[in-house]
Amino acid sequence: MTAAPWSFTTDEHWEAIVSECKRREEGWAEEIRKAGNGDRRWRLTEARNADMAQWHIIAVLIARKLGIPTLEREELTGFGRPDNPTDREGWLAIVATARRALNKAVDRDHLPLYRHLYLIWRWAHLYVHVWALPALDRRPATIEQRNAA
Repeated sequence: MTAAPWSFTTDEHWEAIVSECKRREEGWAEEIRKAGNGDRRWRLTEARNADMAQWHIIAVLIARKLGIPTLEREELTGFGRPDNPTDREGWLAIVATARRALNKAVDRDHLPLYRHLYLIWRWAHLYVHVWALPALDRRPATIEQRNAA
């Protein structure tokens, strides 16, 4: 399968990622608020930043494929754009993040959440394995050819 990501990206994917990002953001905000002031609050803030960076990368990728206006996207992800992964492990971590969230939804038997997370995980899986990793694998060959010339 060599389909480009925009050929299988729909508005339903955007709705799912918006819903998930807002849900996660609210959950993190509540945990951080409960932590009060101190070391635990800062550890939770760092964990939140790392977790949300993965989800925001997925949101930015989906938004770009759907042509979502920058201002609408930045309402969800904040200003600035998270950097895309530069290596295989970084791309696979995005898929793993979505898969872990999907597995937790299955464990909790939460059908609406499962539906959104399944859409996100499936999209991320296809994007990474069909588009991002093959492009990453082709890059070294291109660089070697350029250096040889």
